[in-house]
Amino acid sequence: MVAPDQGQGEPGSLVPPDDQPDVPTLESELRVQQEMAANRLTPGIVVVLLVFAALGIGKYWDHIPPVGGLAWVSILLALLSLPLYRLWRQRTGRALLFRGTVIGRVSLFWALAVGCHFAWAITFAMPNEDDVGRTTFAVMAFGLGGMTLASTYMIPRLTIAFLLPMIAAMLYGSLVSDQNVSPLQKVLMALGFTGTAGVVIRMNWLIFRSGVAAMVERETHRLEVVQRRSEMAAASRIQRRLLPEPTDLSASDARFDLAVIHRSAEEMTGDLYDFFMIDDHRLFFMVGDVCGKGVTSSLLMAMTKVMMKSAVLRQDRAIGDVAGEVSRELLREDHDSQFVTCFAGILDTSVGTIDYCNAGHEPARIITVDGAAPTHSPRVGGPPLCAIGDVDYESGQISLSPGATLLIVTDGVTEALNMQQDEFGGERLDQAISTLPHDVGVEAMLTGISGCVAEFVGDQDQSDDLTMLALRWHGPSA
Repeated sequence: MVAPDQGQGEPGSLVPPDDQPDVPTLESELRVQQEMAANRLTPGIVVVLLVFAALGIGKYWDHIPPVGGLAWVSILLALLSLPLYRLWRQRTGRALLFRGTVIGRVSLFWALAVGCHFAWAITFAMPNEDDVGRTTFAVMAFGLGGMTLASTYMIPRLTIAFLLPMIAAMLYGSLVSDQNVSPLQKVLMALGFTGTAGVVIRMNWLIFRSGVAAMVERETHRLEVVQRRSEMAAASRIQRRLLPEPTDLSASDARFDLAVIHRSAEEMTGDLYDFFMIDDHRLFFMVGDVCGKGVTSSLLMAMTKVMMKSAVLRQDRAIGDVAGEVSRELLREDHDSQFVTCFAGILDTSVGTIDYCNAGHEPARIITVDGAAPTHSPRVGGPPLCAIGDVDYESGQISLSPGATLLIVTDGVTEALNMQQDEFGGERLDQAISTLPHDVGVEAMLTGISGCVAEFVGDQDQSDDLTMLALRWHGPSA
């Protein structure tokens, strides 16, 4: 059979106009598979028709009158022309007289004509009992079976159009032969064959269609995954641009050094940090952690960062009041019962004091230049942001001596797990800080702590976002 040939770049073609693949549909993929089946079947059709013609002409040359022979050759050439043209077009990729859509429109009539040609030959060859007659019939039966099964996987209506004349010829032949069998039995046998053929066609088509449907489902899922990954990667790039670079600030100010390490466990992060100069001598900084992971956490992270910066710059007030305002504003939004732990502070670079607020976050470590063990900041502040309703947050104060460092981490550090599911913990963090040289820079300090965490974790996958911020005050002189 010759299935509809769409042709690359023609109307109905499945080739997308650009490099981005279209989401496949069952109908479009069926057309593609039918096209592939027709391409594979076309050479076999040509061979079957040629062998059939050679055997038929060799057997009946003396019995065919000139008009009948001319009709035979004309019909045969007409039937051969369509698969031969398709085969040529398949090999060269060019259209000569008409496009692939025309082939699709005439395929049904072609299948009916082939069926009539075979049916006429069967009724003519069946009464002949010699070897050539039986061989001719065997070739026709072989071609009939092969073409029927192959066309079943392409377009069922072409198969039906091909089989109808064959069934009629079989019914006619059975009625005029074997007088010992009643016509009713012959009709019932013909109907039984017809019903069996219909069931086979239907079953094969349903199997083929379900296979194509599964293929479409897999491809659709793959494209959805690719699109989601692309969107997540784009969102991750946008999110990373929201986080400032420490070198943009501390490199131009000799009064302090600032360093940050941030590693997300997934494409989107729930950790946040920020820092900026409020005026010539006050530096705002914060580190936060949104509970949970995924897109909702990353959106809440971005909202918290923007709201905190806006609240700090809008009015000159205590950092606890700023945290309370941000918490109330976040509660107005739908955040799926998530909350944000946060440590925020304002460093007065002229005296080294830090006004801070700890909203349910890990306490900050204060590291002095005398080599003493790091101390923890008092837990002054309140609950995590947007966790409870209207809450007043307190402000605390830390005084740094020149050269002292304030270290803030998220629970991605203290709750990092090793292969035995043990946590890194606060004590190991303090020990890691104590092993570092006293005069180590803030960037090297964070690198050393990160190395200790990595050594403890080993081959265990990172389970949570990890953020560390180190702020060292050198003194009031710029």
